Amino acid sequence: MTEIGVMRKGLKLAAWIAAALAAVLVAVVLVLTSVDMSIFKDVIERRATAALGRPLTIDGAVELKASLVPTLSIGTLRLANAETGSRPDMAVVGRVEAGVELLPLLRGDLRITHIVATDVDLLLERDAQGVGNWVFGTADGEATDMAPTADGNGGAIPFVGRLELRDAAIVFELPAGAVRRLEIDHAKITAPSSRDDIVLDIEARIDGEIVAIQATTGSLDALTSGAEPWPIDVTAEFAANRLAVRGSVESFLPSLAMSLDFNAQIESLEPFAGMLGGTSPPVPAFTVRGSVAGDADEMRLTGVTVAFGGSDLSGDLTIALSATPPVVTGEIRSERLIVADLTSAAVSDGNGEGRPATATREGIDPLDRPLPVDALAAADIDIRLSAREIVLSDSTTREIDAAIRLQDRRLSVAVPAARLSQGVLTATAVLNGRQQPPSARLDLATERFNLGGLLRDLHVTDAVSIRLDATVNLDSSGGTLR
Repeated sequence: MTEIGVMRKGLKLAAWIAAALAAVLVAVVLVLTSVDMSIFKDVIERRATAALGRPLTIDGAVELKASLVPTLSIGTLRLANAETGSRPDMAVVGRVEAGVELLPLLRGDLRITHIVATDVDLLLERDAQGVGNWVFGTADGEATDMAPTADGNGGAIPFVGRLELRDAAIVFELPAGAVRRLEIDHAKITAPSSRDDIVLDIEARIDGEIVAIQATTGSLDALTSGAEPWPIDVTAEFAANRLAVRGSVESFLPSLAMSLDFNAQIESLEPFAGMLGGTSPPVPAFTVRGSVAGDADEMRLTGVTVAFGGSDLSGDLTIALSATPPVVTGEIRSERLIVADLTSAAVSDGNGEGRPATATREGIDPLDRPLPVDALAAADIDIRLSAREIVLSDSTTREIDAAIRLQDRRLSVAVPAARLSQGVLTATAVLNGRQQPPSARLDLATERFNLGGLLRDLHVTDAVSIRLDATVNLDSSGGTLR
């Protein structure tokens, strides 16, 4: 047989195969079109209710649009709340739509083109015993929750080309009892295939504060194989704060390990504290950058630099996450630290310049501001601070070393010796949150201290000219410095 004859037979065979495949597809489409999808409504409700141990009902229609990408849509799903819940439904979803590629499905490859949920109303709350309504019962009475397992036995992950949430409102209760509202305009995860990078795009608001996140990560195949680091590139905005993170996750299981570079511009910590149900101490706007690496037991921050006002900080920290509470150790350095940059005693005079004041922007005398006693339980700290110069108004202290220790809610800052106003200053400050009411103490000792020079530098008076050796002890109790 000639080469032309072989080619003709090959073309005929290909045409027969294409015709057979087309016939199969037409038959499948005709079957799908003729099926009354309402018969699946009860099946979906029964199986979901049995799996969750809580009623799931479908108030809307179940419809199928037949094509080479069949699309299933379900209208108005309701998932019942826990018996102790504050309302009947834990979740209401106005519409869910999912599409499947038909050709890959015929060869046993499940490829979901998209899953889209719109008009979502979700309530996450806890009962009096602290049990969340996301903890479900099952038909055998065992409790389960929505968290994924890490045993690797969940089976293959089906590919989803686009996972999207539109017009969603999520109300969640924090452990301390504060309630927050997350409104999602859209949250979308897309990837052309399981071999391509995953792209995330979120626009939302938390209690009215804008949240925007854009991220690109490695592929689904790279994630599931775990054979190599999984790259991450994230930019985020919350209120007026911005964050950029780039690096990789070295492993997810058996424990999380990562290596990331970060860069943040923080205008205010108050939105973060408010989201967590607390308040933020007065902190100036600052920028921070550095690298973080480690795993679930220990994180290491290296090359960290912080700039605020005319001040700077840099250093390296280690955080032992396996300890309770976490333990932070390390060293922090500063070339120039301006005290006014760290306090709220300088307020704007309308021209963008600071002026001394006895009250903060909120009109509260600094001596009456509550001390951050609750924050003392967050971690234990052992940090050495060294500063080339510390500026207090027109007075400058040079070459200061300080030891900052926080253990069991007792914070101490010790300065062994510092040169200030042509003399030597030794200081120890203690904030003790172990006792009730909490207390604060400041011990100062000076040698040949030029008090007149300091008062002149602080623009208090030029009428005093005195050097002195002195010891000062100040105590307060009750949660403020007064």
